[in-house]
Amino acid sequence: MIVPTHPGFGGTVRPDALASIGGLAALYGALLDELELTDVTVVGNSIGGWIAAEMALRDIHGRIASMVLLNAVGIRLTMKQMERAAFTADWRAHKLKGVFMAAAGNSGNAASRAESFIQSKGAYSYGGYPDIDELYQQQTTERNKEKRKALLAKIQQLTIDRVMYAPMMDLRALMGVCPRVTKHTIADVWMSPFPSYEDIEIKG
Repeated sequence: MIVPTHPGFGGTVRPDALASIGGLAALYGALLDELELTDVTVVGNSIGGWIAAEMALRDIHGRIASMVLLNAVGIRLTMKQMERAAFTADWRAHKLKGVFMAAAGNSGNAASRAESFIQSKGAYSYGGYPDIDELYQQQTTERNKEKRKALLAKIQQLTIDRVMYAPMMDLRALMGVCPRVTKHTIADVWMSPFPSYEDIEIKG
């Protein structure tokens, strides 16, 4: 555990140039680089939470695996609206920086989502991990169903262990479309993502 003292606190000297939260975040980020630390969990309380969030945004080397924010202050975001086509194009080209809000309803399975969002060369991924990339490549050529399933499960577990994705909203609905379903009722309820379960009709 490393518990740094902010420059200027506890009798320490604060350089005149160090006068912002961003400066402190850059200073502590440089400390992680100097110590060559990886899989770091940054814990920030009060203004330290603001610093921790700034550190995560500036973590270009992927050293920070997770954050714990306690009564964090100062975190504000300015929303910028974009036309959908331009937003999607910039997302795929990795031009969007900082924090951006996106929703994806890609159909498919664990493999297709790993391809687009998890492996470092994915259309919608920002960065990645070499070991996850290697596992992804292994599963693309694995013919054994159970072995491929285990590889994909390991990839998913690594994304959880490293807190690669934050569960801000998880919207799922049970939907069934097959020859036995004569009326699926998907979109029967206006502006609702859920089918009308009580009205679903099934053959025989």
